[in-house]
Amino acid sequence: MQTFLRFLSGRQVLSVSLWHSGDTAMPMLELLLRGAFPGHAITVEKRSGEHQLTKLTWSQIRYEILLPCTADTLHATVVATSRALRDICLTPEMVYS
Repeated sequence: MQTFLRFLSGRQVLSVSLWHSGDTAMPMLELLLRGAFPGHAITVEKRSGEHQLTKLTWSQIRYEILLPCTADTLHATVVATSRALRDICLTPEMVYS
C-alpha cells in the first residue's frame, strides 16, 4: 500500500491518497478510514492498464480524502493525519488481511 499527502494550496485542502494493488476494494480499509476521518467524503476509484514492455495487466484501487487545511494548519494536519494512518495500518484487521 502506498500513501501520498499533497497540499492543494489553491483549494486549501490536504489530499490524502492511499493506493493498493488489486481488483477489489478493501471494505475494512474503507471502514477504518471513515472512522478516522468522520464527516469527510472518501472517494474510491479503480484504475487498470497494461504495462507497455511486459504486456502484463495491472490494477489499483485508490482511496482519497480531502481535509480542509490552510498553510498555517498544514503541519498539525499532516502530523494528525500521519498518526491516524499509522494507527489504521497497525490495526489487527489490516495486519492480518
